[in-house]
Amino acid sequence: MLHNRNSIWSAILGNAYEWYDFALYGYFSPIIAHLFFPSGNRTTSLILTFAVFATGFLFRPFGAIIFGHIGDRFGRKRALMFSTLLMALPTTLMGVLPTYQQIGLLAPIMLVILRLLQGMAVSGELSGAAAYLIEHARYDKRGLAGSLVMSSVYAGQLLGSLVGLIVSWSFAPEILHAWGWRIPFLFSLLLGLFIFILRIYSPETPKFKTNRRVEKVCVAPIKITFQKYRRNVITIIGFICVAAVSGYILIGFLPAYFVEHMHFSLHEALLLNTVGMTVVMTVTPLIGFWSDRVGRKTFLVAGTLGFIVSAYPMFWLFAQQSLPLAMIGEIFYAINLACLNGSTTATMAEMFPTNVRQSGTGIAFNISLAIFGGTAPLVAEYAVDLFNTYYAAAGYLVACAIFSLLFIGSLKDRYQATLY
Repeated sequence: MLHNRNSIWSAILGNAYEWYDFALYGYFSPIIAHLFFPSGNRTTSLILTFAVFATGFLFRPFGAIIFGHIGDRFGRKRALMFSTLLMALPTTLMGVLPTYQQIGLLAPIMLVILRLLQGMAVSGELSGAAAYLIEHARYDKRGLAGSLVMSSVYAGQLLGSLVGLIVSWSFAPEILHAWGWRIPFLFSLLLGLFIFILRIYSPETPKFKTNRRVEKVCVAPIKITFQKYRRNVITIIGFICVAAVSGYILIGFLPAYFVEHMHFSLHEALLLNTVGMTVVMTVTPLIGFWSDRVGRKTFLVAGTLGFIVSAYPMFWLFAQQSLPLAMIGEIFYAINLACLNGSTTATMAEMFPTNVRQSGTGIAFNISLAIFGGTAPLVAEYAVDLFNTYYAAAGYLVACAIFSLLFIGSLKDRYQATLY
C-alpha cells in the first residue's frame, strides 16, 4: 500500500501516542474534578473539569497554523517530530502536578496551561499524519491509508482506556485518588521518546520531495489556503461537526456520565469505553477499505443518518443502568462513528493540493473540533443538568448530525484531481 513501510509505523504509532496523551484527561475527569476543582456540588466540579477539557481545543486552530506552515513549508516529517516533543512535555508534567489542596488556585491554572500545550501539539498531529500517510499511499488505497490514521486515533484512546482500566482495577479507590491516577500520565514520557526516535529515521513523503525539487513549496501556505480554498475549509468545518461531537461525547462525556449519573464504578465505565474504542478502531479501516471502492460520501451519509435515527434509543440503553445494555448501546454508537471516521480523512486530504494540504486540512479540522468537539462534553453535561433529562445529550447529538448532513450533501465522492 505504501512506498515505505516505516511510514506506516511512524504515522500510526505517533498519532496513537498523541491521542493516548490527549484522551487521558477525559478518562480521569471524575478524579481530576475532585482534586483540582473541589466544590460542594459534584455537577459543578465536573462542568469545570469539562471546561478545561474544552480549553485544550482553543489553541488547536493556532497550532494547526503553526504545524501546517512547518509541514507544508519544511516537510511533514519535521512537523510530526515537533508535535511529538510538544505533547510529551505537558502530559508528563500533568502526572506530577500538585493538586488544589496542595497549592490552591495555582493548580487549576497550571492544568489549563498544560492542556493548552497539549491542544497545540495534537492540532498538528492528525492532519500531519494524514498528509504523511496518504502521500505515501497508492492512488487506489488513499481511503484505507486515511482510515488507518483515524483508527490510530482510537487505538491511542483505547490504550489510554486500557491503562486507565488496569490502574483503576489495581488500586483501592483511596490510593487511586491519592497518586495512582498519575501513572498513565508519567508513562507518556517513555512512549514519547520512542516515537520521536522512530520519526527521526522515517522518510519524507515522495510528493513533498517532488514539490521541493520543482520549487512548488508555498512560502505562506495558510494565506494560499484561504485565498483559493476557503469554500473547502468551510465545508470541512461543517461536515466534521457530527464526527467531532460524537467522538468527544464517546471519550470525554460518556465515561463521566456513566459514573456520575448512571452510578457505574470507574472501572465499569472504562470497560464500556474500552469496548467502544475497540469497535471504532477495528471497523474504521474496513470502512476506509470500502470507501476506495464505493466512494467516501456513502459512508459519511450512513454514519450521520445512523446517529439521527439511533441517538435516543442508545441513550435509553445507557439509562437502564445495566452493564450489558449499556455495552450494546456503546457498540451501536461506535459503529456509527466508524462510518464517519473511515471516510473523513481521505475526503479532507483530497480537497487540497500537496503544497497546502497540511495547512488546509489542519485549520479546517481543528476549527471544527475547537467549536464542536472540545465543547461537546461540556455542552452535553450542561444540557443534562439544565433539562434534568439524560436525553438532552442525545438531542444535542441529533442536532449536530442534521447540521453536518447539510454540508455532506455538497461533497463529491472523491476529489481526485487535487491530490498532486
